[in-house]
Amino acid sequence: MKKKIMPCFGDKHMNTDDICHNEITIDSTDAERTKILADKNLTIVVWDRSKELQITDANESTTKGLRRFCTEQGIRNRDIRFHEFDKIIKFTRTTLRESITQMSKRGADLVNLGKLLSVLEPVCQNAIKIEVESYRHESRKGQDVKQVHQLLSAFHDGEKMYPVKITIHEKEKQQDQFYMVITVGEIVISDKQKEALANTGAVHHTMDGSLPDGGASFVISIPAFVADFKRDESILLKNLPNGVLSEEQKKIKEIVLEADRQKEKDIKILLSEKKNDSV
Repeated sequence: MKKKIMPCFGDKHMNTDDICHNEITIDSTDAERTKILADKNLTIVVWDRSKELQITDANESTTKGLRRFCTEQGIRNRDIRFHEFDKIIKFTRTTLRESITQMSKRGADLVNLGKLLSVLEPVCQNAIKIEVESYRHESRKGQDVKQVHQLLSAFHDGEKMYPVKITIHEKEKQQDQFYMVITVGEIVISDKQKEALANTGAVHHTMDGSLPDGGASFVISIPAFVADFKRDESILLKNLPNGVLSEEQKKIKEIVLEADRQKEKDIKILLSEKKNDSV
């Protein structure tokens, strides 16, 4: 598949009037989502190196550094807006904690979460909704989640693209009705892609081939961006419609979904056994 890459000229400053309702709903079929996403373009935001997370204390863990960074940059409790989600979500202490937990479970590099925080607002604003689904873990106690909105976004630093999955939980109750969890992956930009991006000005090379800065934001179609997803991006593959996936990606998606189904069965059995033991 030939990648469709276009330059991005500046960032749009968005207010609440700019927020629009997305077409993908919980009732959308796989075919409907495929049609919608096939025509979508995603802005790959350039990473802001000037706000890089700095950890100079050898005794400070990356987790502690992320918490400090959020405080220093005023990110905690900041209102986050989306083009394709018509609610404003706060980036809370819980958001950071759950995001760290989810990335740690998958062995993902928490440094990438620090990179995301420097461009959090434009990455969220440009996110594309890829699925709305029922909550997968209905058997777990204390959950009142009505539905879950899955959004895809990304940023780059000239060497790598960082796919971002934004999961927004919509709860039944009105107070604190929405909360989000964010995970960040990484994909190395190939030499061929760098050459194509250099032609748009999105990536800047020096004479020795190094990348002194990330260049600029650029736009790529959803199918072209997703084409680079491999097993490491399975957390995103499982929420994408089959129509934008390759045969290999479909196999990975089914393996992940089957693992989710088995995990839910195990939880139901465990809860049932606990209930019987308490009788």
